[in-house]
Amino acid sequence: MTHPTSSLPPRARRAAGVCLLAVTTLTGPACSMRTAAVHLPAAAQTPIAPGAYRLLLIGDAGELRDPEPILDVASGLAATASGRTTALYLGDNAYPAGLHGDAAARAKAVATLRRQYGSVSAHAQVVFLPGNHDWAKYGRGGLEAIREQATFVRGLGATFLPTVAGCPGPTRLDLPAGAPVVRVIAFDSQWWVHLFERGEGCVPGSRADFVAAMRAELQTSLPVVIAAHHPLVTHGAHGGFTDWTTHLFPLRAIPGMKWAWIPLPGLGSLYPAVRHAKKHEQDLRGRRNGEMRAAVAEAVAGATMPPIVLYAAGHDHSQQVLEGPGVDFSLVTGGGASRNKTPVGCGKDTLFAHEADGFMVLDVGPDGLRLAVINPADPGSSQRWFRLARGLAAPDVTPPARRCQG
Repeated sequence: MTHPTSSLPPRARRAAGVCLLAVTTLTGPACSMRTAAVHLPAAAQTPIAPGAYRLLLIGDAGELRDPEPILDVASGLAATASGRTTALYLGDNAYPAGLHGDAAARAKAVATLRRQYGSVSAHAQVVFLPGNHDWAKYGRGGLEAIREQATFVRGLGATFLPTVAGCPGPTRLDLPAGAPVVRVIAFDSQWWVHLFERGEGCVPGSRADFVAAMRAELQTSLPVVIAAHHPLVTHGAHGGFTDWTTHLFPLRAIPGMKWAWIPLPGLGSLYPAVRHAKKHEQDLRGRRNGEMRAAVAEAVAGATMPPIVLYAAGHDHSQQVLEGPGVDFSLVTGGGASRNKTPVGCGKDTLFAHEADGFMVLDVGPDGLRLAVINPADPGSSQRWFRLARGLAAPDVTPPARRCQG
């Protein structure tokens, strides 16, 4: 990783030189992974293997640029495995509040969803999952907004999961149909943490019923990808991580003020401290969030059949591959809109971490699992693949002797 002040303008470097020691001593902020931390074995840079199936994992793509390089790259990767690809949009598909608000806001959301679908639909099945912003920015009117989004994307020809919008699921999707090589189990994580009206009469409708239903879907000899919006673990903002630049230069977090290299260390440390104390439900520290993750962990713990289980989510706008918890690997990929990246730290469970826009590609086949972490700002990233499992008997990642720690 480069020195934490090396990318700052001269004035900011001078300010950082004065403040960094004091801020680190008082608040303990760490450095974000602006250079990727990689602890994964390389896989062959070859076309998708015969009999394999490709998943495009794209989170938080709800605020697109025009043109949007992420969608352009995703389209190309779908084309190289045409007919053997499913694109999973992992929630927060339409910022800021899904299909909610005035006519202009709804029109923008509709246009965004159309672009996401159209970018890959010629070569891939398209699946949308709900995120907290799709539930009217986790506010009142969220249930109506998520049901409206489900109806709209299904009208385009896409799939919306779980099947009953506004309910928790889970819903399984075996891919490809007829001769599956991978099972996707999707559920609505925002349903668990939503503070306002949710779907009623859902099946399953209780925590115990959800655990039983999830455990039943895990009874398969196929490798499993559990997909939702909120992660099981993250070293990003929703996991409590704050980059030291936020502590020093808090005004830069305000939209349109990236230029504001004004050191305000005390003020900059106030927001993360308050957020940490309040235990926001969108963060790992939230009570309902913890209940959701505990339910998933209980279901996975009671499953004995899947050869390997991954959990794929967005929510934090970074790229992370983590060991566990409970599952074999947790994938966090919430950089589906360019210039939407947020800081990310690195922990003992980190196999890959990068503060970067982008998405992930997972190829699943009889020879195992391989993964690419795509960053459109780095065109060569589409040629760098990592091995998660050699064959499907077990994960094939040996923990390194020394690993970065946040």
